[in-house]
Amino acid sequence: IKSLTFKPSPTNTALTLGYKADEVDDQGLFDDASLRELNLDRELIYTFPEDEIDNMYEGPFGVNGYLKTITLGSQVRTLHPYIFAEAEITEMIIPGTVNEIKDFAFYNCTELGSIRFEAGTTPLTIGFQPGSDERGPFFQSPLTKIYVNRELVASEAYAAARDQWDEGIFSTSFYDDDDPKVTVTLQGNVKTISDYMFSGVQMETIWIPREVETICKGAFYYCYRLYGMTLAHSGTFPTLIEDDIKSDGGGAFKWTLLNDPSLNKNERWI
Repeated sequence: IKSLTFKPSPTNTALTLGYKADEVDDQGLFDDASLRELNLDRELIYTFPEDEIDNMYEGPFGVNGYLKTITLGSQVRTLHPYIFAEAEITEMIIPGTVNEIKDFAFYNCTELGSIRFEAGTTPLTIGFQPGSDERGPFFQSPLTKIYVNRELVASEAYAAARDQWDEGIFSTSFYDDDDPKVTVTLQGNVKTISDYMFSGVQMETIWIPREVETICKGAFYYCYRLYGMTLAHSGTFPTLIEDDIKSDGGGAFKWTLLNDPSLNKNERWI
């Protein structure tokens, strides 16, 4: 099987897939299939061990080294844990009809360089993997282009656990000088840049649209390459929310550069 299409449900109901999950190996219906192309225009539901979310599980399409193209249709509302883990896609468009992306949905998609969030009528909820260093759906996906035209909010569990050590929604390494440079594009539907949203993302400059009203704590935490920021004129400056962590407090730009990029990394943080 090289091409697979899930057509829309006439009653807009989800399709339930069988799924085997255990500590040794987990297998869906398409485990070891050589899928190249997936057209998904229907909600998928499959059994997943939510109580063992910190383990690395395969999604319903298995560990797939062939899957190059994924297209999402309007009936897809939720991307469940590991649904596209280890696919070989290079870019992904998230339509505005998707309401939630759960834990590790794009885990270890090692070729995924571009992600695009299209405008939606409601905020998009982002899940995470709990632990000492929380990680989002794109953990170990080497994103270099991030386009956001929609509010992104943390799931309730993610919001409760996040702190200054998180890797943010896009899970870029904090410490590696060899990380690729990242381009982030924000559009007018973004009103709030949420807590630690771009934490660790190695952008050099950022344009803040005039529609942005709030920049939350740690929004650009540890973006140590960030030396330039442009605020589109709107008559008022966005509200900046400081970190309430007493031991290592700071604002939205804690441990960013915002000065001379020629300095050594350890000399330029603010």
